[in-house]
Amino acid sequence: TLNTSEMQTSISTGRRLFVVFSKTSCLSTTENLRVSAAQLTDRVRRELAAAGDPSRAPAMQEYMKSDIPYYGVRLPDVRRICRPIFSAHPIDSVGAFDDTVERLFVGATHREERYAAVELAKHPLYRTHQTPDRIPLYRRLIIAGGWWDTVDDIAGNLIGPILTTYPTEVL
Repeated sequence: TLNTSEMQTSISTGRRLFVVFSKTSCLSTTENLRVSAAQLTDRVRRELAAAGDPSRAPAMQEYMKSDIPYYGVRLPDVRRICRPIFSAHPIDSVGAFDDTVERLFVGATHREERYAAVELAKHPLYRTHQTPDRIPLYRRLIIAGGWWDTVDDIAGNLIGPILTTYPTEVL
């Protein structure tokens, strides 16, 4: 319980609801943690760039025989960086989810951004989005990516579970 004689802040799970009480007033506001696809993409890019190791990047690009440069961030670190960003900024709708995943993947300037897009698609907040309706999105990502590192992850961790969960809808 909140003690109304002191100023306090209460934070609920999900959306952060700040309730501030004082002796004379009660003010309640919801902090808008939702961001646009462009804002989320920019945030991920900034965080990955900041974590990059330029001395590692050329070897990573060479290993993958990739035309797209790397920041020099290992995949476990991409996951560690992105998870809290995705959790803190939930996407409002399925359409916005599709737009954000596609924008991050197709518009990638560095390969780690593609990995981040796949991690966003796999994020627990969006399990309910994993329906046959996502297959066209994941097909576009596979075509745009066209390389085993992203194709294997998309096929095995996104499309495969959809096919298993909805066999009659997709066959």
